[in-house]
Amino acid sequence: MFRTLFLVLTAMFLLVLGTYIPGTILTPYAKTIGATWFQIGILSGSMYAVRLFIGTPVGRLADRKGTLKVLKYSFLLYPFIAAAYWLSPNIYFLICARLLHGVASAMMLPMGLAYVGEKSPRGMEGKYMALYNSCMMLASGIGPLISTAVASSLSYRSTFAVLFILAIIGLLIILLYAKNCKIDNNKLIWNEKRYGSANLFKDRRMMALGVINIALAVVSSLVGFFMIPFLEERGVALMFSGSVIAVYNIVSAAIQLPLGRITDKYNKFPIVIFSGVLTAVSLLVFPFTNNILLIGTAMILTSIGSGSLLAASSALSTIIGREKGMGSTMGFLSTSTSIGMIFGCITLSYMPKIGYNFVSFFYFSSLAVIACIILFGIFWTNKGRNSKPTVKFTNLD
Repeated sequence: MFRTLFLVLTAMFLLVLGTYIPGTILTPYAKTIGATWFQIGILSGSMYAVRLFIGTPVGRLADRKGTLKVLKYSFLLYPFIAAAYWLSPNIYFLICARLLHGVASAMMLPMGLAYVGEKSPRGMEGKYMALYNSCMMLASGIGPLISTAVASSLSYRSTFAVLFILAIIGLLIILLYAKNCKIDNNKLIWNEKRYGSANLFKDRRMMALGVINIALAVVSSLVGFFMIPFLEERGVALMFSGSVIAVYNIVSAAIQLPLGRITDKYNKFPIVIFSGVLTAVSLLVFPFTNNILLIGTAMILTSIGSGSLLAASSALSTIIGREKGMGSTMGFLSTSTSIGMIFGCITLSYMPKIGYNFVSFFYFSSLAVIACIILFGIFWTNKGRNSKPTVKFTNLD
């Protein structure tokens, strides 16, 4: 089991690393080919628009066919995605490449999370989810460093070639070594009867975790797509901008394993609340400084807050996934993430058009996080009769 898990995480690490390399420079690259801010918002959110519609169905498909099988299909798409990015002559073709990326992303990230969730022993959900989160966050932290280095020394388009190479390596790992995951079909039939897709939306625990994913997605859209333009406005060089973004992801990756152990031992509800407040407050530091060291400090605090939020919510989602179906749960939460990314990308990209500057981006994102934390508290503390699990899990709350 551990060998296969290691290989799957390695392949996903390479692919997420490859995805973040062009993803980091997608906004400035789009500007070089004449895209408007509104078109950049469409570009940023288009991938998540696809995930919004297919995330939950893909999850239910994985519960029936096996998560590794769906993962294989997603890995097959990524070399074509890299080629599509590379060959795009204008913003419209670039958006189409992004839409294809959305299909593969809906199949890869949630199903990787579901696979790790299936392999996690009871009472160790936080530890196993932390392992997954660490790999993904580390990849997303190293990606911007490579991205800005390649873009600065070669060109923006060269980053797509790096994605292609890493996608091929990841595909070979999956095809040569990973085996299909065995699942309990009888249990899935029972879940299918009791928990249709509509019932996922009726479960208050799922809605509570969904709004947390929305909060994390808004922060990710701010850091991933709009931090570099903000830092450029503050006079920070491109290379240092990539380092600031890398700090966010690398710090979050570094704290996942200890946080995973903490969430396995203690009540997860106050961890979510505290982490959300810390994230929101940290975002308010950015508008008040031009100093790169203070900006880096604010980024570390934001990373600690959002990383803690991710660790606690991931552990809760795994516990609930055993009842609902792991693929269905992660697919549903992927849909929630897509809603947050679309909301964040479109709203933030439209704000300059109506007269708001980059400083307002941080006020908006902080307010969005606070609103989601309040909604989480309302949903989770009022779970309702239909939300009670049939099996009692330790530390569920």
